[in-house]
Amino acid sequence: MPRRQPLQWPTSVQFITSPRYHSSVPASLLTNGASTSLPTHAINVRIKPITDTDHPACGQYGLFAHKKIPPRSHIIDYIGEVHCQERAESDYDLSLYRSQDGVNVGIDARDMGNESRFINDYRGIQDKPNAEFVEYRTGGGMSIWTKENGIRKGDEILRVFHTSASRLAGVKNPYEVLGANKDSSAAEIKKTYFALARKYHPDTNPDKDAQAKFVEIQGAYDILKDEKKRAAYDQYGAASQQPGFDPNAFARNPFGDAAGDLFSQLFGGAFGGRARSAGFTQNARGADIEARVNVPFMDACKGTVRTLNINPVSTCSTCSGTGLRRGAKRATCSSCQGTGTRTFVIDSGFQMASTCGTCLGTGSTIPRSSQCDHCGGQGHIRTKKTVNFDIPPGVEDGMTIRVPGAGDAPLTGKGSHGDLLVRVGVAPSKIFRRQGANLHHEARIPLHIALLGGRVRVPTLDGHVDVRVPSGTQHGEEMVLRNHGVASVFGGDQGDLFVCFTVQLPSRQREILQQYADDVEGRHTRSPNTAAKDDAGSVGSSSKNAEDGGADNVSLPSKLWPSPSSPSSTPSVPCTEGSHSTTRTVDSVSLVFHHNAPKLSTSRLLFVHIGAAMTLFLATTDSTIVSTSLPTITSDLTASQSQYTWVAVAYMLTQTACQPLYGKISDLVGRKNVLYTSIVVFALGSLLCGTAKSIMGLILARALAGVGGGGIVSSVWVITSEIVEPKNRAKWSQALSVTWSCSAVAGPLLGGLFSSGSSTSSPFSWRWSFYMNLPVCMVAFILLVLSLRGVTMGRASGASWQTFVRRFDFLGLLLFMAGTGLLIVGFSFVTSNGWTSPSTLSLIIIGPLILTIGGFYEVHTSRDALFPPVAFQSLTTVCILFITFLHNLVFNAGTFYLALYFQAVNGSTPLEAGIQMLPYSLGSSLASMPAAWLIGYWQKKTGDTTGQKWVITSGLLIAIVGFGLLALLNEHSLRLVQSIFPLITGVGIGMLFHAPYQVFAKALGPSDLATGTSAFFLVRFTGATIGLAVAGLIFDGELSQHLPSDYQIEGSSSSINWTSLGLIRPLSLKWEVLGAVSKAIRTIWFVCTPVLFVAILASFFVKRFPIEGRDDDVQEKKEHSSVSSSSTDLTTQA
Repeated sequence: MPRRQPLQWPTSVQFITSPRYHSSVPASLLTNGASTSLPTHAINVRIKPITDTDHPACGQYGLFAHKKIPPRSHIIDYIGEVHCQERAESDYDLSLYRSQDGVNVGIDARDMGNESRFINDYRGIQDKPNAEFVEYRTGGGMSIWTKENGIRKGDEILRVFHTSASRLAGVKNPYEVLGANKDSSAAEIKKTYFALARKYHPDTNPDKDAQAKFVEIQGAYDILKDEKKRAAYDQYGAASQQPGFDPNAFARNPFGDAAGDLFSQLFGGAFGGRARSAGFTQNARGADIEARVNVPFMDACKGTVRTLNINPVSTCSTCSGTGLRRGAKRATCSSCQGTGTRTFVIDSGFQMASTCGTCLGTGSTIPRSSQCDHCGGQGHIRTKKTVNFDIPPGVEDGMTIRVPGAGDAPLTGKGSHGDLLVRVGVAPSKIFRRQGANLHHEARIPLHIALLGGRVRVPTLDGHVDVRVPSGTQHGEEMVLRNHGVASVFGGDQGDLFVCFTVQLPSRQREILQQYADDVEGRHTRSPNTAAKDDAGSVGSSSKNAEDGGADNVSLPSKLWPSPSSPSSTPSVPCTEGSHSTTRTVDSVSLVFHHNAPKLSTSRLLFVHIGAAMTLFLATTDSTIVSTSLPTITSDLTASQSQYTWVAVAYMLTQTACQPLYGKISDLVGRKNVLYTSIVVFALGSLLCGTAKSIMGLILARALAGVGGGGIVSSVWVITSEIVEPKNRAKWSQALSVTWSCSAVAGPLLGGLFSSGSSTSSPFSWRWSFYMNLPVCMVAFILLVLSLRGVTMGRASGASWQTFVRRFDFLGLLLFMAGTGLLIVGFSFVTSNGWTSPSTLSLIIIGPLILTIGGFYEVHTSRDALFPPVAFQSLTTVCILFITFLHNLVFNAGTFYLALYFQAVNGSTPLEAGIQMLPYSLGSSLASMPAAWLIGYWQKKTGDTTGQKWVITSGLLIAIVGFGLLALLNEHSLRLVQSIFPLITGVGIGMLFHAPYQVFAKALGPSDLATGTSAFFLVRFTGATIGLAVAGLIFDGELSQHLPSDYQIEGSSSSINWTSLGLIRPLSLKWEVLGAVSKAIRTIWFVCTPVLFVAILASFFVKRFPIEGRDDDVQEKKEHSSVSSSSTDLTTQA
């Protein structure tokens, strides 16, 4: 209803320097210096009507800035006399009026007999009002000041945008929604509602606008079915439906608050839940709080937990809701003299008594001096509160969840709190269309699958399933997967999943289509040239063979048809409801599930990664831990030079050569079983190494430990990739990257620590470098078993052992293992026998030859391939494998000879050299944190592997700079420089441990992850072995060329005591020898620089892949507090 505007209201007001008070101002205020408590300023304010249609007080009057008001400036006191420029004979008192709720404050002129109150309310809800109320204790009580940004000219002094404004703007007339009249009876309205509800219910009406219409009808009926709400709407319109509605919220009348009291008496306190005459002590119910939360589609279907931060009205803890200071008492109301009522005379002379608007019928008020300092005498304040609530499975868009008792406390009395009403917004899904409890999905199938039958992978809420497509499936046919829909939020059976098949028409394979057409039409099969010539002619009528179903006898070579995994290569016809010719029902028992990444808690993921990191650290450290303890081992066990080399080679040989086997076995028996078995085998091999009595026994035990270590490495990366969602995979995987980089430094360090004593003379000897693996393996095994208990990781193959034996490529495995083994042994012998040795050359030549034969056999064999073909067919995967090979080649070479540099040039012991390599280790470890942040940032921004590509390119660039700086080191370099240059190199190297694997795994399908990971680590281990051999060759060649002719170093780089070089005399010979050693090592680092440059060129050809599970939904911060009695009440509201 239109607001009543004041008569002869002024257009501007300003403070006057000499205050004059109206006779209505109480004498107590004249003596306490209220108006002079703060200096008055000549700040102009203007009274103007509010014209903003989005403003809840549109049409009312408000205060606006007449000119720019600086920040932190005083505007109006609590009681201040203002002068009306247009009416010089009149002065006005404007009061800052606080309502009884203790929150709403406005500028009021009620004491002057004016009928209107200004609409400049601050409701405590707006986030950034442009002015604030400041209380002071000098007698004035309260004033208005600008905030940090000041107020521009023409802006409203106190902005009012109540949260109900936008809601009320969209509320439609309930009578128009239901098609009823204002004089319609309750029975007629109910009958109309049920008819419309049945017509527009989403479960029966498939129209996309039916849901919104149904919610609108429900909201209209909620108003009209309640007599009190309906009467309020008829009187005050849509504003009457907002929580805490007060008919006197924005207007005054000659009776002060009497009109509101009369309204309350006539309607029995419908607004606020009580009659005002009930007074201060009667129980009431607090107002409800409305909020909105958006959830992803999957969370709405499966249920989730959300957190909201709200600011409800709560009872003041200082005064316990009384509003009084300690020891103070309430005073008799001066307006009603303690009666609680006031008498008014209406124009007709009729007298009417109403509740006193000052004391609300209690007969007493709280004097200013007795008010509680915390709540200002109101007894209630707004507090911040965090609420946790459950979103049940099956919630639909627009539904409202009621959290009991989480709303406002009652403003008077000691009644119950209101409720929190949370409206849920559900984001649409790209793969599902929801209709009630049922889901619909459109599955694309190639033409040969539709004709000949086959399997197609279909997404469900619980993961992917394989559905068998029968032969002769037509375009538009539907298949129903029972109980794979959404749980009904109101109870009942779970919905179904309707899969609509869309047949893809091939755009190529012209010859096959022509053969098919010739067979159907009864013509002879034509050559491609003949088909091209006849293409212009029209197709004749179908023969009897076609009518009899002759097409069923056509044999189509399936290898020429497009794969289901590449739907973009063929056009498809959209599936429409009119094309549904057949619907088949499939039970759950006939489906093969492919589970998505299991959702584990953060604590379980942490324990899994701790156990995985421990085993990975041992497996990678064991390949280098003997490098510094070999002289002691060979002395204790009396080993020859060839046996000396085999101690290190045996572990690397079996670790690398067995990689092709791990992927296939894990596909058959499961990822966890392979990991647990590998840990046991590794621990057994370590035990046998520690107890070895002969050098041959040690070599065999090292080979057994390598079998377990290789299985640990590949299984750890596969399992951690499967249990972590793609969007979070980057930050979790960096922990494993840190482990890998640290193990390269820790291996020689631990080996030097344990090699200080002989096994015969000291109990703390080299044997403990193997014994220490046993307790660590036990702890890691227990952590992994407990944290992975109950976690289902689907196997990529459901074949039996008989099928495995029949289909497995044993010959290919033998060729790959033999070729890899010969290659590794050949390069390992380079450092001891040299390149010219016939055995070395034969092994290096025969090994790649056997690998080539194995690769040729893999392409043409009918058995299951050891490695996924896509790993070697895609340009991106080939580039990633190439980058990984070069990275590990450089990493092993650079790390090993950096430790040798510290031992030879600085004269450090192996333990001291390990300590000096800490900057290198810290650089590679700390680099993983910003790399993970960058990858996570780009995943959220682009939804693809852009972040991984940037990390790979940046890491290679930094590593190039680092190795270039290392090449500047010599025997005279300062210790500070020896720390900074390795630090830079470590940062670049550390960024490359996991980002390439993330791109490689993303390029593979889920079924190829295990076998593809085996291929990845086969390349990685091979690169590490070859890198060490090539670096040794460069070192030996450079050292022999620059070493003084009268001085010779006997032995290989692994067996020489480099610390003793510092004891060479005379000093001139010493510095000449150290210069030759440093130059040989610098040459290795110099060669690493162009190798990395080639890798950075390959990184430019790496393509981006989309990341599944991208989540742009903004999650509220979770706190530990929750609301008791968290039962939920769901309703659909407009």
